[in-house]
Amino acid sequence: MTEAAAAEADQHVPGREKGRPRMLCRRYDQGPRLDVAGLNQIVVILDRSETARTEVALNTWRAGLLGPPHKHDQKEQTFFITAGRGWVVVGDEKREVRHGDVVFVPAGVEHQTIAAPEADLQYLLYNAFLSQEKEGHKTFAEHIEKVKAIRRAQADRAAGKGP
Repeated sequence: MTEAAAAEADQHVPGREKGRPRMLCRRYDQGPRLDVAGLNQIVVILDRSETARTEVALNTWRAGLLGPPHKHDQKEQTFFITAGRGWVVVGDEKREVRHGDVVFVPAGVEHQTIAAPEADLQYLLYNAFLSQEKEGHKTFAEHIEKVKAIRRAQADRAAGKGP
């Protein structure tokens, strides 16, 4: 396909801006690293700024961490567990997870990640946005910067350390 034909085809894909790359290929462990208030580390693989409605990251929760219960009204999430063991709570369901498990989190449903005490819990995180506004944040880093204090307070409350 010629470059002109590819540009023409791009105009017919909902959400794809003219000139947007047709394919992105990255190593899962070599993107920018984001620290979420000392709770978890995110390696951004595909940023929301590069796609129409998705982003992908490697998310690592340190061993024994009780993550904050929270929800996302504007995106669905899917976790593909790559290492460790722990639990994921979605709504009123709690499931043990380990390498190879896949968890779907619907938009607007409170969820929580809990890492087992013996090892970090790691998963590929797939965010699927319900609209092109992508929570009003242009990049994953901007999103984390705006929510990390909230996540820290939520984690402290979950661990019985805060109001």
